[in-house]
Amino acid sequence: MTDSTVEVLCYWNGTILRTETDLRYIGNNVEIEPIDVPIHTTFVELLKMIYDIIGVDRDDQLVLKCRHPTKMNKFQPLVVRNDRTVARMLLVPSKYGMSSVQLFIEQTPNHYHLSNEMGHLTRLSTGDTDVDDENERDEEDDRDDAIDTDEIHLPNDDENCCQTENIDLVMVQQVVECENTRFVNLEIGDRSNNPEVEFEVENTSLVASPHEMTVTIGAIQAVVAEQFGYQISYQKAMKAKRKAMTRLFGDWYKSYAELPRFFLALEQSNPGCIMYSKTVPGNNPNEEIFQRFFWAFAPSITGFAHCRPVLSIDGTHLYGKYKGTLLIAMGCDGNNQLFPLAFAITEGENTNSWSWFLACIRVGVTQRKGLCLIFDRHPGIIAAVNETYSGWTQPDACHRFCMRHLASNFNTKFKYKTLKDLMCRAAMESKVKKFISHMDTIGRINAEARNWLEQIPLEKWALSYDGGRRYGIMTTNMSEVFNGVLKGACTLPITALVQLTFYRVNSYFTVRREHGASRLASGEEFTPHIDAKIKAKVVKAGAHEVLLYDHVAGRFHVKTRHSVGSSNRKPRTYHVTLQTGSCTCNKTLLLGFPCSHILAACHCRAIDFQQFVQGYYTTRAYLSTWAPLFYPIFDELEWPQYNGPIIVPSDSMKRLTSGRPKSSRLHNEMDARETRTPQTCGLCKQSGHNRCSCPKRETNDRRNMDTPLFRARPDLEDTSVLTLQHRHRSSTIRVDPDMGSVLSCQHRMLREWVLDDRVRPYIIQSGFYVFHRVGHVKVDWPLITALVERWRPETHTFHMPVGEMTITLQDVAILFGLRVHGHPVTGSTDIDWHALCEELLGVRPTETDIRGASLTVRFITTHFSRLPPGVVDEVTLQRHARAYLLLLYSWGSATLAHLYRELCRASLDSAESIAGPLHLLQLWSWERLHVGRPSRSLPHAPVPIDERFPPDALGSRWRVPLSHTDTPHHVLVTYRDEFDRQRSDQVLWQPYTDDILALLPDICLADQDIWRTMSPLIFFYIVEWHRPERVLRQFGLIQGIPSTPPIDSDLHSIDRRGRPQFDWRLYHEHYVALWEARGDHIVTAAPIGPHMDYHAPYMTWYRRITRRFITPMSDFGPMRYQATALSAHLLIETMTSIISRGGHALEDFDTDACRTGIVDIVRMATDVMCIIPEDYRLPHVEHGGDRSPAQSTVARPPLVRGQSTSRGRGRYSSCHPITSSVSASLQPPTFLSSRLVQSPISSDVPSVQHPTSSDPPSAQPLTSSDPPSVQPPTSITTSYLFRPTISAD
Repeated sequence: MTDSTVEVLCYWNGTILRTETDLRYIGNNVEIEPIDVPIHTTFVELLKMIYDIIGVDRDDQLVLKCRHPTKMNKFQPLVVRNDRTVARMLLVPSKYGMSSVQLFIEQTPNHYHLSNEMGHLTRLSTGDTDVDDENERDEEDDRDDAIDTDEIHLPNDDENCCQTENIDLVMVQQVVECENTRFVNLEIGDRSNNPEVEFEVENTSLVASPHEMTVTIGAIQAVVAEQFGYQISYQKAMKAKRKAMTRLFGDWYKSYAELPRFFLALEQSNPGCIMYSKTVPGNNPNEEIFQRFFWAFAPSITGFAHCRPVLSIDGTHLYGKYKGTLLIAMGCDGNNQLFPLAFAITEGENTNSWSWFLACIRVGVTQRKGLCLIFDRHPGIIAAVNETYSGWTQPDACHRFCMRHLASNFNTKFKYKTLKDLMCRAAMESKVKKFISHMDTIGRINAEARNWLEQIPLEKWALSYDGGRRYGIMTTNMSEVFNGVLKGACTLPITALVQLTFYRVNSYFTVRREHGASRLASGEEFTPHIDAKIKAKVVKAGAHEVLLYDHVAGRFHVKTRHSVGSSNRKPRTYHVTLQTGSCTCNKTLLLGFPCSHILAACHCRAIDFQQFVQGYYTTRAYLSTWAPLFYPIFDELEWPQYNGPIIVPSDSMKRLTSGRPKSSRLHNEMDARETRTPQTCGLCKQSGHNRCSCPKRETNDRRNMDTPLFRARPDLEDTSVLTLQHRHRSSTIRVDPDMGSVLSCQHRMLREWVLDDRVRPYIIQSGFYVFHRVGHVKVDWPLITALVERWRPETHTFHMPVGEMTITLQDVAILFGLRVHGHPVTGSTDIDWHALCEELLGVRPTETDIRGASLTVRFITTHFSRLPPGVVDEVTLQRHARAYLLLLYSWGSATLAHLYRELCRASLDSAESIAGPLHLLQLWSWERLHVGRPSRSLPHAPVPIDERFPPDALGSRWRVPLSHTDTPHHVLVTYRDEFDRQRSDQVLWQPYTDDILALLPDICLADQDIWRTMSPLIFFYIVEWHRPERVLRQFGLIQGIPSTPPIDSDLHSIDRRGRPQFDWRLYHEHYVALWEARGDHIVTAAPIGPHMDYHAPYMTWYRRITRRFITPMSDFGPMRYQATALSAHLLIETMTSIISRGGHALEDFDTDACRTGIVDIVRMATDVMCIIPEDYRLPHVEHGGDRSPAQSTVARPPLVRGQSTSRGRGRYSSCHPITSSVSASLQPPTFLSSRLVQSPISSDVPSVQHPTSSDPPSAQPLTSSDPPSVQPPTSITTSYLFRPTISAD
């Protein structure tokens, strides 16, 4: 690709498959050809290039769709059909940082190869195909010959138009301002999945689906909230939409009065249009009440004479301000495409309205004899067509039922899918014998079902008894498809709706007229649909054996061959009579073009087969169908004046209820997919509901609300930060702790790779030797899972009970010895990876060794795990060094970005595994947290034995034998409960002391200036924010309430899928610039003391926005581990409340006995808080500043890493009795001081005797078996030291 050209990868010989988030090209024979397309190439020039490449006839129809990326990590189809869309396609590389454009090509029709020449048929042959089995139904592929329920197809513009897209209000206004068409041309697919792609208004191309004529209420609310920052109500948005629709398309009431004037303008510009109306006198003079309206356009009336004599009728409801039904009559052209013929708006579907509609067609549109009318067995239609003088009875017309609606009625009555399938097979059979066979099978299963079918005249629903009247059209799909096209327009005012039909039908005529003219000019005899059918039959005919019996009458005996591997080895025989153009297979009569048996007979006698193809299928008839012209309607100011009565809507048709109209469609089994899997709940795995309506969630919520722990519920008080709580793993655990299964840790670090001494210098030279020394660490899966349960993707921090923590660039540098400075690890992936590996490693990987842009570990270990013995050249040593480096996680910021992304992904409830540098996460946890932390059997010796090598990073000190004898390990529920019971003194906020830093290599401390940068971390497609401002305590700074908003979750949806060759540096250009300016975004704050108070502003705010407890307070059974975190929290909260309320109660009571009792309660509760120890939570106890819990009024044993604190129920073995030296320093709470001075405690109340400072802590245990002596208080301080006896049990 150069500045003036763009590389376009053309895919053909396949099929385009569109998914919800991507566009794919599938097929067994897909071919890819790159072409360099100049920037200013036109659509015609591009087509010429494509035709030259794929080597097909210029008259073959091609569908071109570009795989267009969006900013939401999705791909949508860009339909390439004019110069503007070609220009947009060629801008994709420069706009999205891609090296090439993928263009998917579909060809219609498919061509086949004829194995031997057959006279005039040889011209049809190209390509290869296999001979199909001629036995049973696939002998002639009956479903290919018949036009089944899915075969009616639209051209490419119709396919796009039938999708349900919404456009914003601005685009609707642009649509209206375009006076020539007033509608939108959709260039790219689904607007809801592709918000970044623009829409264009064009006056000369196809108009888009009327689904785009309106915008949903929710979309209006979202636009207002995004642009103005104000959330409007549903009713206000609905009123705004109604006003906008009125401004754009006119008032619903006034639109009825404008309708006659529009038809005068239509008749003025397009003479020959038919319009009939039916009104009733109104309440006022010169006023008529609208009842029905019929219209048909002159080109449709003229062109229908060249269509097959088949009409499909159906109706659809109107959903605007006024009720009604839109009736549609559709024909079918020679290319099997729908042909819009006539329309009507009536008060509903009933016998009178259908009779009037069909009468209008007979009088003003067509008087053709022998018309076949296909409908859905609506009682009103059946009654209307059977009226004696309606013009729709025999011999003027015949009636046929829609097979799909009949099958739906059949399934509704008998509710057996097998019977329904057999009924459809019977209806589609062309041979009477096979029809009877299917009916016999139905009778054997259910005799009543067969009787139900036989009561319906067979010619009305069975193809074998049709006599060729319906031309193989078995359903009303033509009308249903056009109803779908008009569905969005059914909410418009009546005049806008009629205008839409004009522009829509004109678009059909414009495109297909051009298509027919091009085929006629190229000498094509038949339409593409029939051409493809005949070519397929030509191939079959080449495998038949033909025996002549009568050369005058042209009687032949045609014998088919069986396919290889067919279960039925017996060939089939058919009798052909060319004089009458008949065959015993019956398909020529039913479909109107020759079967393969007649084609074989024609070849045998060198007869032109074209005489057996009905004239409707010729290219000349196809062009005549679409040849009539539409003419533009004049501007509204130039419309003729209407002098008749004013048309007003009927008050009875006005909708009485406001809001969105309720769908009047009667849903049945046709509205559901038969192979759809049942919906299952993500929590209880049961069907019938989803996660939000799960009864188990409701039961557990009520259980939590009914307990005394209601104040300690894990619900968030403020949901502005953790916006993804409903999808978080902790939500699943809350309903059922057993659902929080252990994540599968996909850790790719090799256990043992013996680094050869000859390679070591190159590893040191690369700067990764220190990281290499960290080595392999066995990952504790339950510990990783417990940490993931506390990770929050909105903040990139772990939400612990004591505050937020996270892995920062400081941890990466100190633990791993990786540089965190420098350019971001990103760039283009448009590389020949095989050639690059061969250049750097000396071995070219196979196709299975490279997956996208990843090289398998097996390939590296196979070729580079061992150096050959003896003398090895320098090039080989460098290659082995590069191979080893590929197995290491390198580049500090990229490593952290990868870990952040994996944590964010695994923290959602649907994740089952986690990957990435998990040993970094585990080492970080061991350095800072007590949960799952093993004991090291050997001290850390960072200084290397050989001075030639640099010292080790801090992470290597865990590369020693580890012991878990004193620590619970490898149990998720235990880890979870340990985290729930975490105290502030169980966290090492600053584990990297000056003594430790002094022993580390220079590479660990080289980038200290950016450890606190608030910048994006980039690793090719990954962009994750580094947020040290939320964890300033890890840097020894005061932690304030963060002011930064939550992280944009859209970044988490960007990945490599569908982008094997992509320039990520250009795609993330904005974030790359932020990283390059990382030095300008360093977070600073004042130094902090050793402890943050429990009631500090940050901690108060933090407890409101987070969920501190993961495990709910539930009964897990007598033989299960009992989580105690929430129970302990309830105890602590209750004690705090008792102390607080007791102090306030002393203000209200004057009796000494009452005060004495309250003081006793307060002191007992205070003792419990001191023993737990949780006395730092008491709001009124003076700690003398920012003292830690260890420095509070109770002496505590120091925290010993790796030893249990035994904080179980009633166990205080780790708490030492209170010494006299400590007791002498105690002061009463502030809320007790005044009352205690006024009323000393009575001397007959026992108090606790405290041991002297010389006694060992364990010499005077606080037990009930050793009653303390009684000592009267001598002062306020000694009164406060009164402690009732508390049992250790």
